[in-house]
Amino acid sequence: MASSPAEMEFLIVKAIKEDTGKDFKAWMKIIKNEGPEKFKEQITWLKEKGLKYGQARVLAAIFKNDGALVYGDPEKLIQEQYSGKCAPMRPLFEVLNNTIQSQFPDATLHVCKGYVSYVAKTQFATIHPDKEHIKLGLAFRDHPAESNLLEAFKGKNANDKISHYVPLKSKADIDQQLLELVKAVKTWYS
Repeated sequence: MASSPAEMEFLIVKAIKEDTGKDFKAWMKIIKNEGPEKFKEQITWLKEKGLKYGQARVLAAIFKNDGALVYGDPEKLIQEQYSGKCAPMRPLFEVLNNTIQSQFPDATLHVCKGYVSYVAKTQFATIHPDKEHIKLGLAFRDHPAESNLLEAFKGKNANDKISHYVPLKSKADIDQQLLELVKAVKTWYS
């Protein structure tokens, strides 16, 4: 079973070739020559061609990404996350990421489109870029969350596991109290 977005994308692309006899590059030509221009319309059109929803969505996303695998270059994804208004937060991301990876070397980093994720046996933390701070998301859903640092996740970044976050504005925010919260969450999900 795939554990990262890149692995999942690879397996879906592989299944597309097995199911249709065409690789994703052939599908890119078909979409370019015959398909609609809009992303959602491409998904519907590809489903009409016999692809499953997930396959159609992956192909439309690859097409939107100029024919390149979306998750094939993790550094590019991170650069995109920390471009434009979020660019000033990149150095803070680097310090936090390096700290987490050095403190918890058995955790795996998964780079997604809009955030990065840390996984032990399951996801226990995320980092979401923002223009004025970064949000360190923590998986407190199944456990009591008691800290003056924590805020409840709401809106588009909320999910079924990452229930709280800590807003970080500077390197000074990456302190022992923060690392104890990360350690507690990681322990639960290891």
